[in-house]
Amino acid sequence: MIRPWERLPVGVQVAIAFPTWTILLFLFHLGPLNQPPVRAVFYGVFWSLFFTPAVVLATQHELRKRREREGDSADDGAVRDPVGGPSAS
Repeated sequence: MIRPWERLPVGVQVAIAFPTWTILLFLFHLGPLNQPPVRAVFYGVFWSLFFTPAVVLATQHELRKRREREGDSADDGAVRDPVGGPSAS
């Protein structure tokens, strides 16, 4: 379930995450926080502006970590210098 999400372009991730977060946060502010509907809509949109980039950035970070981890495990045992490239030794 995670890998197909990670393979989506960033724009598609934003297009999926923003309305999803808006609805979830609207319902959260409307229900448990007992906000009036107009205020719940405002808070849903407002907080989605913060949650959406956080989700997309976290996704990109995890994808980069996985690629590095898989690249290291697929490595043929070459010694790497501190910068990350192959060592001259």
